[in-house]
Amino acid sequence: MTTDLALVLNLAISLATLLALLLLFQARHSSAVKRNFVKLAIIWFAQLVFLVALSGWTLFGVEFNSHSFLTIFSLVLVAQTLALAEILNSFRQDKTIRNLTWLYILALALSLLSLSNFPTYFIILSFLFTLLLASFIPLICTRAEGMFYTGLIYSLASLALIFLKLFSLLSPAYFTLFSNTLFLLFILFLVKELTYFKFQPKERFLGREQNYFLLFIRYFIFILVMTNFIFIATIALHELSHSLAAMFYGCESKAVIYSGEAYPYSEIICNDLNGKLVIALAGPLVPLLVGIALLFVGGRIVSSLGLLTIGFNLIASTRDFSEIGLDQSMALAAIATGAIVLLFAVIMLAKARIESGRENL
Repeated sequence: MTTDLALVLNLAISLATLLALLLLFQARHSSAVKRNFVKLAIIWFAQLVFLVALSGWTLFGVEFNSHSFLTIFSLVLVAQTLALAEILNSFRQDKTIRNLTWLYILALALSLLSLSNFPTYFIILSFLFTLLLASFIPLICTRAEGMFYTGLIYSLASLALIFLKLFSLLSPAYFTLFSNTLFLLFILFLVKELTYFKFQPKERFLGREQNYFLLFIRYFIFILVMTNFIFIATIALHELSHSLAAMFYGCESKAVIYSGEAYPYSEIICNDLNGKLVIALAGPLVPLLVGIALLFVGGRIVSSLGLLTIGFNLIASTRDFSEIGLDQSMALAAIATGAIVLLFAVIMLAKARIESGRENL
């Protein structure tokens, strides 16, 4: 299948998604649809933007550019993800989803530090957050099984597909085709099941019996997504610290979070090496201070995130330790310490999430 054909099929899937959402708008009498009409409209207009872009490439002879294509797709995906988060949040009295949304936005902002790669990070973060949102669906509405399962499949499959794309095993057009097809399936169940959703008072929400299998899945997804969010944020902050220190010393720098290599790094070119030590230490020091601050000023979950930050930062700092003249044994010690800290952080996060139950973050 050629790229042109994949783009045409993308166009057809996007058009089908728009038509499916129009069916939902016809159910304006439903309180669930009324409550979320604007958010559903955001998803509709996001798909319309993607449809217009696809029309340019398929119908009007605009030259296809894969980076522009992924940039548009990533922005559309972010808009859809934020709208979905607000839809689910509208049925809950606590602030859990809202707080997670702010964390998602923070991770998006930090990923902008790598301007050339931000579409990929937007896509990965959005699918991770959608996976987390899907885990809330059975908690909010037990009848929305289709949304729950298609949401999980859509998120997990899309994450697998984006990594295939990163390793050049799948072209952007094919990736979006498969992902958008699964999103269409999710939208079809959304059209069918959104009317089942009812606002849940907190006291009723707390008294509901739990399906322990679904509870395990939700907690597992929560830990998985939060760990990945903190990983991306820590690496971005680490490399930004290098870059800012380099700018202070008049050096040229470029933060690179993903470049096809296994390890993130900053490209720094200096005419004068007087600031080498400060530049090298800036990367490990700033995230370490942030992690310590989170560890001591936050609650149980926030403290766990602080430990995650410290652990990821230690592992990411091994190259910096080599730059300042420490031997390989110190780098290995940093990796081992970071791994131990991460293990404790994940255990703390799991324990804190279980103990907090349905309380606010």
